[in-house]
Amino acid sequence: MNLVIIFAAKYVYLVSVLVFVYYAYTAPDRKEFIRVAIVVAVLAFALSLIASALYYNPRPFMLEGAPAPLIAHAPGNGFPSDHVLFTGTLASIVTIVNPYGGAVLWVLALVVSAGRVLAGVHHTLDVVASLIISAGSAALVWAVFRRYYASPGK
Repeated sequence: MNLVIIFAAKYVYLVSVLVFVYYAYTAPDRKEFIRVAIVVAVLAFALSLIASALYYNPRPFMLEGAPAPLIAHAPGNGFPSDHVLFTGTLASIVTIVNPYGGAVLWVLALVVSAGRVLAGVHHTLDVVASLIISAGSAALVWAVFRRYYASPGK
């Protein structure tokens, strides 16, 4: 079971990258997809940096009496989870153009989330915050793009 947790925590995000690249390449309006993706990613990571500066949540293995993590990780602030933010952001972006592809990526984001928590490198709060930041960033950016930058006739 530990091997599955380690794989989920360390490597599943790479599958998300492949799925994202496929949807980026096959998007009906590739230029708009890329523009939205860049803005969503920048916003999500900026919000993540702000959240990290405002709230410190030591990684689970840093707490007294906590078991060692299943994967090697530097100590420090675990809030929010970068791996989950990354996979959640990819899922959020793809959901805009293809809800089914987005659903696949959301499942992968949840697998990464579970892996990071079960591996002992994040608390549940860390991964939930990342999912909220990524989904909220995409929703906000997509609303602005639709309102102000949509092509005529869309």
